[in-house]
Amino acid sequence: MKIIFKKRVLPAVTALILLVALISCSKDQPTEPNSTSDFVVPGQTLTGMIVHTAGGGTLYYVNNETLLARGGSPLSGYTWSVDNLSAMPAGTIVSPLTGIFQSNGGALIVGTHQFTMKVSDGSKTATGTFTFVVSEYQGFGPLAVFQQPMGVFNINLPDANTGKGYGASLWALGDGTLPWSWYLASGELPPGLSIDQANGVVHGTPNSSAAGNNYTFTVNVKDTNGETAVNDGLSYHINVPK
Repeated sequence: MKIIFKKRVLPAVTALILLVALISCSKDQPTEPNSTSDFVVPGQTLTGMIVHTAGGGTLYYVNNETLLARGGSPLSGYTWSVDNLSAMPAGTIVSPLTGIFQSNGGALIVGTHQFTMKVSDGSKTATGTFTFVVSEYQGFGPLAVFQQPMGVFNINLPDANTGKGYGASLWALGDGTLPWSWYLASGELPPGLSIDQANGVVHGTPNSSAAGNNYTFTVNVKDTNGETAVNDGLSYHINVPK
């Protein structure tokens, strides 16, 4: 396991220094649910923490993370909302357009919380259950550096069929200041597909010229301050069947 520590002073708390840890094997790829649908939400384990400072204060931190959807045919990105039979964990919210799980500025509750999200591509919907784990620390706690998932080197996105609308979320997490922007860094996407810069979603309709080929690409993710998410070698792959 490779761990890189970085000290960061939080401007709202003078005299508090948090150790920010970047853990290379900290994230596993979400497991796709057993489904014959072409539109699924795998679900992820999300994290937050409560830090009790030496001065008697309390800090609440939610690790920003993109929620993942696979399939459908979004025109640009997906639209996210909490399922009618569920509720967001205290202190959290999901951006409806970017699908980024984040803090709403409120207090967190220690423990493991589950909630169900609904995602729409504009015509179809899918749901998935997420787990939010809140840990408690004294003095300081480990914060995730702005990153693409470390220790995950290959992500196989769903096959893209020519002439059929396509959608798939890209993945980033950590303390990058929102909003984030997404860019193709290397490689190529199937002709007809592109990355929505604001939402981090691959979308479009593959051209017939893409049939029978496999495509590999990498992305850069930048936060609103221009900081680039750390990437230790993650590549995305899309197969276009004949």
